[in-house]
Amino acid sequence: MRLSQQSYYQPKFIQIKNKILTGLPNLRGICYINSAIQNLRQLYEIDQTIFGSSYEANKLKVLFEDLNQGMCDQAILDEIVKNSKQNQYDINGGDAFMCINNFLEMINQALQSNEQIEEFNNNFLLQYTDHLLCKNCSKIVKNNQDIITSYEQQAYGQECEELAEAFTLKGDQDLFKYANPENMVCNQCNLRQFKCNREYKKAPNFMMVRLLSPRRNCNLSDGFHKQEFELQVQEIFEKYQIIGFCDYKNYHYKYIANYDDSWVEFNDNFVTNVKQYQQYNPIYFVLKKISNNKKNIQNPNKNIQNTQTHQEKQDNSFSYQKNNKGTNQNSQIQKNIAQNIDFKDKDIASFVNICVQLSHTSIKEYMYPQML
Repeated sequence: MRLSQQSYYQPKFIQIKNKILTGLPNLRGICYINSAIQNLRQLYEIDQTIFGSSYEANKLKVLFEDLNQGMCDQAILDEIVKNSKQNQYDINGGDAFMCINNFLEMINQALQSNEQIEEFNNNFLLQYTDHLLCKNCSKIVKNNQDIITSYEQQAYGQECEELAEAFTLKGDQDLFKYANPENMVCNQCNLRQFKCNREYKKAPNFMMVRLLSPRRNCNLSDGFHKQEFELQVQEIFEKYQIIGFCDYKNYHYKYIANYDDSWVEFNDNFVTNVKQYQQYNPIYFVLKKISNNKKNIQNPNKNIQNTQTHQEKQDNSFSYQKNNKGTNQNSQIQKNIAQNIDFKDKDIASFVNICVQLSHTSIKEYMYPQML
């Protein structure tokens, strides 16, 4: 896969201990792809076997090894950009988080052995089930032909209002709210108020969380990058730490990564050390699992009385009575999707899968102007 020396250009780079950190050229508005590539390169530096040995993974490895020498093969970069599965030449550009998802899916699809696929999923794939529970009796509502009360999901990351929300047991209540009839009642106590709990089945070694709107004016001096989060997976608490984030400001993406306890900014071809008071607007975070701890806990999704505080019940419950106050843009998008689908004519599992996919697409289109 080695190309002629003439196809190389000399990018700018800095050195952190024994690592050479190299920038990437922004040709025709591809800052979102450059950020995604720098994200993948950071993961590769942590574990050089992380992407397996497929053709797609090997292209990235060749690029990363060149970057480690302070150079970049433009022909290889062009091929990677071409396969990014977004219209990077359109005036609206693309989305870095969606680009990461596309890269990971492309690598996963190219893997040949079940062993490599399992290892890849252990590194990146988050698996969980959302359950609809009655607010009064705390029992899981049963599925039937017309009502959706649980769905399973697996994805390369999550989308939340705040980073901490990705590590709670609060499910996607809006999906259930707009997918089911308003006169739905609990089949145990016949009341109409419900809540949604999430049951995590598997937590990956690396977690990516996109915010529905950028977090404004963050800098290293306020310590946001030192936060640690615990994710409850059955009886295990998995602890995560931030290792990188993508900045989104003025329709432009930059990736900021932690290398050997030094924070480095990748702004296309420019690579610089991050200053303590430098302002960022993180749009998505990358976290690494650093430990796990088994605790004696009860499963909140079992048929037991919930012991939440009054404030927690307000935050994690909803009623099917009509109330538009506080409805966020993501909820309205999902409502519009639901109103245009005849649920009775759709298989429940297929509908949920379609709805989730469409909601992700809608979030990208409505929440993120993609002009580079």
